[in-house]
Amino acid sequence: MENTVAPGKFRLGVFIVLLAAIAAQAGHALFKPSADKEKNVATLNYPQEAPLPGWEQVKSVPLEPGAKNQLYGQEYQYKKGDQNLTIQARYYPEVGFNVNYGLIVHKIVPPASILPEVKKDPKRGYYAFFEAENKVYLTACLNARGDSTVSQAQSVRNRYAKGWTLPSALGWLALGTDFADSRCLWTVAFVPNGSKTLTPEAQKSLLEAAWLDWHDGWKPKFNQELQTVWIKGKF
Repeated sequence: MENTVAPGKFRLGVFIVLLAAIAAQAGHALFKPSADKEKNVATLNYPQEAPLPGWEQVKSVPLEPGAKNQLYGQEYQYKKGDQNLTIQARYYPEVGFNVNYGLIVHKIVPPASILPEVKKDPKRGYYAFFEAENKVYLTACLNARGDSTVSQAQSVRNRYAKGWTLPSALGWLALGTDFADSRCLWTVAFVPNGSKTLTPEAQKSLLEAAWLDWHDGWKPKFNQELQTVWIKGKF
């Protein structure tokens, strides 16, 4: 009598192999030596103009890293009537970005002030508010695929739940290419001198509306316009 494998057992075996491989890759992404990241630095060819509905863009300037582990980026400044809005964008190409860590490393807010108020939009994902020195900040990692995220755990979960497609999974199995798209545009938005003209709640409402439009405008750019550029890091 021939030995046969029941279809259910075969599918279970394939699933276990895939799950083990995914777990191994996740561990590698989280715990691989930092030296791999220091050889070259990934950034984007940021556009000079980033239209935001209802706002007039008045300036766009590059953000240069001033210390080790800081990221290259671009700052966009907007105006609407008497209100000003600043949005900083920095590119992170790997899984696991934590906005708390980013805020500290880039010295955007004092470490002791980082008490996030995490929100979730059902269509776009997570974002967080921080308050420091009477100013409100909104921050989130706008992922190329899936939901926006705030914490490392959310980033990893999003990568393996929504960051991959069937073609990318097949390419990973056959060719060793990336299993999922881990690219993230870390965004920080704030109202300069916001406390002089707006209450904290009013600042949050303004930032939240701007973030939703910013998210919807930048999300398609990942696969249509933006290209990753590798350059030699300064640190």
